[in-house]
Amino acid sequence: MNNRYQVEQWPPPSKSGMSTGEIKAGCKVTDMKTGNSYCCNIYRSQHLNREACIYNLENQPDQEGVQ
Repeated sequence: MNNRYQVEQWPPPSKSGMSTGEIKAGCKVTDMKTGNSYCCNIYRSQHLNREACIYNLENQPDQEGVQ
């Protein structure tokens, strides 16, 4: 990924209270070059969700000229 993408857990973990070991499987990936982001929570694995986010970011149509 070479610092092109920023990967975050999605939904973000709670800031207060006690964590009970529940790790969310969703991911939010932001393309640092364009600023576009994509969230995915359809798979049970963070790895698969991350790959789906990157695939969608790389294969979305260009938005230039679209009104």
